[in-house]
Amino acid sequence: MKIPYLAVLTGFPSTGKSEIANYLVSEHQFVRVSSDDLRESFYHESYHELKKTPEKMLKEQVMLMVMQYAKMSHLYHGLDVVVDSTAYCEEARKQWFNTAINPEQYILTDNHLLYVSVERKLIEDRNKMRGRELSDLKLWDEKWEEPKENINYKLLKLENNTPEDLKRIYEVLDKQFSRNRFSS
Repeated sequence: MKIPYLAVLTGFPSTGKSEIANYLVSEHQFVRVSSDDLRESFYHESYHELKKTPEKMLKEQVMLMVMQYAKMSHLYHGLDVVVDSTAYCEEARKQWFNTAINPEQYILTDNHLLYVSVERKLIEDRNKMRGRELSDLKLWDEKWEEPKENINYKLLKLENNTPEDLKRIYEVLDKQFSRNRFSS
């Protein structure tokens, strides 16, 4: 029986997480569960719009519950899943790797945390190009927790400052996710 991969992306906005998630989808047949896509689909608003009022933040919580359900449903059916989200703190990462169906039953997965890092100046430039306020990055500065090695997942640090870096990232992903994996 195939043990599905569960890859969770983490990193500041505009580091290339969605591009990497889309690569896993196109080249390795992952299913992508994306906070940005669901937020736009449900509410036609960005995270920065939703964070402005408590009522709107409730919408964010509903969207995250739907993402969890989608993740679990795909894993239950044996599909590899990539979670495209900032996963800004250890508690959020822990939630994405939670595969408990109930207290006695969980879905066995091969877990990977893909930490996409970019030099600060490039993050600022990329966010400006997307029309985001640099003050929005202060929110991430306040909340951000640097990923650490953990027994619950394999940590892959991916530096994405140049097009050459992105090519190297794809090579790392090909090596990591192209192997044959069956349980006994």
